[in-house]
Amino acid sequence: MALLTEIALAKALNLSKVTVRRWRLREELPFLKMGHRYYYRLDAVVQWLKEKETESLSAFSKSQSRFYDI
Repeated sequence: MALLTEIALAKALNLSKVTVRRWRLREELPFLKMGHRYYYRLDAVVQWLKEKETESLSAFSKSQSRFYDI
């Protein structure tokens, strides 16, 4: 289980550290708090992203289906 800092996670995902922090503050992104520091398990974050991708695709499919209702 590899733990990444906010900066390391941002680099690994090619995101800004502001985006990672915003997701954490919204309590969307899975994280661990140890003292005053925040850490992220890469496998948990990847799983979270996959779930978000599935949700997005599902929502897109539902929004598109209304155009085909007769």
